[in-house]
Amino acid sequence: MSFRKSLQAVHYVRDLCLLRLAPLWLLANRGLGAGIPVLIMFYISVIWSLIDYAAPVLIHFNATQLRPLELVQNEAMRIILGCPWTARIEVIRAELHLPSIMCRVQEITCRTISRMLCTGSDSKGITDPPES
Repeated sequence: MSFRKSLQAVHYVRDLCLLRLAPLWLLANRGLGAGIPVLIMFYISVIWSLIDYAAPVLIHFNATQLRPLELVQNEAMRIILGCPWTARIEVIRAELHLPSIMCRVQEITCRTISRMLCTGSDSKGITDPPES
């Protein structure tokens, strides 16, 4: 993945996330499957982490361009709660306390920028040349 603004980055992350929905389906087996807290933890650690990792690239896209990732998250949330397609996504999102992909990407970016600003210019960063 590069830092150039290309929708290929969004589709690449989407494809990686889609591959990880199959284990979520298996874990969510309503008869013998894991509970909702375990499924949420699986989603956050296995699928959401990919989006978090790609946040510096994804911040360049608007909500419409991030729609493929939003659809993956919607699918995962329906799997976790066992909701039908007719369930309102806003209700599902509120029930699971998960923000939209766009909000999550903005949150990660804001947090990173605030950390960078809080360290100040006098601190030793990665970009500083080594002392001789």
